[in-house]
Formats: sequence, structure tokens, C-alpha cells
Amino acid sequence: MSSFGYGVHTRKHIGVWLKYGTNDDIRILIKKSKLKRPSDSVERIVVSEYDKETNQVWLEVWCKSLIDSIRNKNRYNVFHIKTDINPYWSCDGDNGRGANFKF
Repeated sequence: MSSFGYGVHTRKHIGVWLKYGTNDDIRILIKKSKLKRPSDSVERIVVSEYDKETNQVWLEVWCKSLIDSIRNKNRYNVFHIKTDINPYWSCDGDNGRGANFKF
């Protein structure tokens, strides 16, 4: 899988997928939010909106339930988290809208 650094936020960053495994600050935010269920696994994290006033972004977190997977159902638990921008986030270049943004 290819990846690239988030860098300075632009309008093109809306829709970019972030990696769950390599962005420790995002994993901590998801854990603190208590919106992820114990039987869920994070499928994708998408930068969904930008707040100009606070210079923060809304992250859309998609979680898939292990129990529903066993039952052959595709259901997702989707929630949003507002956070500060980290220019060192690792973005997924193979999924979403992959582009290379310079720092």
C-alpha cells in the first residue's frame, strides 16, 4: 500500500483516507470518544469537513462489527470526531482520493 504525508491542509484534503495503524493520535482520539464498540474494527478514517474558525477537521470513522460479519451482514458504525490537524498524519494513497501533498 502506498502512503503520503498529510502536510498543510487544502480543499483537496477533504475525502482523503487516513491510516489507522500508523496514526497514534487518531487511535487515542477514537478510544477517548468511546463511540467505537468493543466488537468493532476500524475500516476507514476519512477527512470529511474543515472548520475555518477553529482550524480543525472532522474525521469520519467507519467501524465494522465482527458479530455482523459472522452473520454475513455489512453494517457499519459511523461517527465523527473533531480534531486539530496534524501535518504528519499518514494518508492512504491506494484508497479514497490519493494525492501527494508537500509539507
